Amino acid sequence: MVSYFATCSCLSDRRQFPSFFRTIPSDAFQVRAMLQILRRFGWTWVGLVISDDDYGRHTAHSFKSGLAKSGGGCLAYLEVLPWGHDVNEIQRIVGRMKKSTSSVVIVFAHPSNMLDLMEEVVKQNVTGLQWIASEAWSTAKVLHIPGYMHFLAGTLGIAIRRGEIPGLRDFLLTIRPDNDTLSTQENTLVRVSPNRLSLLSAL
Repeated sequence: MVSYFATCSCLSDRRQFPSFFRTIPSDAFQVRAMLQILRRFGWTWVGLVISDDDYGRHTAHSFKSGLAKSGGGCLAYLEVLPWGHDVNEIQRIVGRMKKSTSSVVIVFAHPSNMLDLMEEVVKQNVTGLQWIASEAWSTAKVLHIPGYMHFLAGTLGIAIRRGEIPGLRDFLLTIRPDNDTLSTQENTLVRVSPNRLSLLSAL
């Protein structure tokens, strides 16, 4: 399997996912970038908000570990955004953000999580926060609306730069399911030649 979208650092475990490859960096790289942003601006007291899934929990673990190793700051709070429209929990989270003495909030979450969060931010009129966005929502068009601009203006975000991998397109266009393989129970669905396997291994 080759993914262009799955960034979870958990998928880098070769023992658990020996045949998973990706053309996008793992979240470990954006965590490093965020730590560099904090160091650059001297922000040492920050809030962290994550989605309730592998994406959020693994990045939170990496971020806390990196923050501790760098000795460059502390977490004011760590909040987990619920799935579904749990209004009471979202109200509580935004209330804590509003009361916190930290003005910097880092969010590793999906656009759908952010929509729920921003609706409550608007309702409680939480202004003056410096948002740092993960790649999952930094360029999401659903958040680029006039109603949110007063609250999200000045947000710093991580975005994935588009790039070309020489030979990948041609490789993907030439592979075909092998009928002989499909009719047996031994092998995988695609027969890959050694030179093509080396290309995939390099990703």
